[in-house]
Amino acid sequence: MAIVIREVQVADYQMLAQIISEDLGYQITQEFLAERLETVSQLSDNHLFVAADENNVVGFIQFEEYQTVYFAPLLNILGLAVAKEAQGQGVGRQLVSFAEEWGQAAGFAGVRLNSGAERVEAHRFYQKIGYTLRKQQANFSKMF
Repeated sequence: MAIVIREVQVADYQMLAQIISEDLGYQITQEFLAERLETVSQLSDNHLFVAADENNVVGFIQFEEYQTVYFAPLLNILGLAVAKEAQGQGVGRQLVSFAEEWGQAAGFAGVRLNSGAERVEAHRFYQKIGYTLRKQQANFSKMF
């Protein structure tokens, strides 16, 4: 599989919607995703890249700049997913390596991410590629 990592294009919305729905478990419509891609692509501190095999999107990574007063600047991985048919072929590793290289070149001190407690396979993947589980925490939100 010859993978090319490139910036997302709004035209990728159909394949991305399938990956997000089937492999991450978030039920979204293609229309909603197309709108979100338009918005997110305009954010200067938010970056979204896809892994493509020829014209097929087989994975994606989204990361943002994580700036706090209590840590050196980090990249925060917001989302990472690989289509089931491409899993186990190094696509996820390539996407994470791409983000790490991007962050290092931009002067960030490292990478952080959150992963749901139920995503045991994802946790194994992150540990296998050198990430350390630092803490477990609760996630709160309030929707408007």
